[in-house]
Amino acid sequence: MGGKLQRLLVLIPWASLPLLVGGYLSAWGRLPARLAMHFDLAGRPNGWAGRGMFLGYAIFFLLLELSVFTGILSAGRSSPAWPWLLAAYYFFAVGESVLLWQVVEFNLTGIGLRWARVAASAAAAAVFPVIMLWVSGLLGNHR
Repeated sequence: MGGKLQRLLVLIPWASLPLLVGGYLSAWGRLPARLAMHFDLAGRPNGWAGRGMFLGYAIFFLLLELSVFTGILSAGRSSPAWPWLLAAYYFFAVGESVLLWQVVEFNLTGIGLRWARVAASAAAAAVFPVIMLWVSGLLGNHR
């Protein structure tokens, strides 16, 4: 059971990639040709790119993040730090996905980025795998 649960927990964040791309493509026709894609800490845009370039950027960086964490977690399953690496994986994967979607929302609605939403979503996501491992009895014995 432990190995199956561990593999499942490593694969779940991969669902963010098709969800993000599908949502982006469904909004494609409503998005401006040039998107605000970089923002200052106040949520004001200060960098722009075309729709296709933004989609390429989003896919590349999310795919890179998912691949690196999957590789690290797959290679280090016997490490005592594995559950906390898994939590970091969820934190960054969900945080990046929420941030990328907020960029799309900004370009659709003009509503500024909400950094608190990104942080809260990422923190809540990081708790999920730790709870799953704890409930299954694998938190202290994750091998």
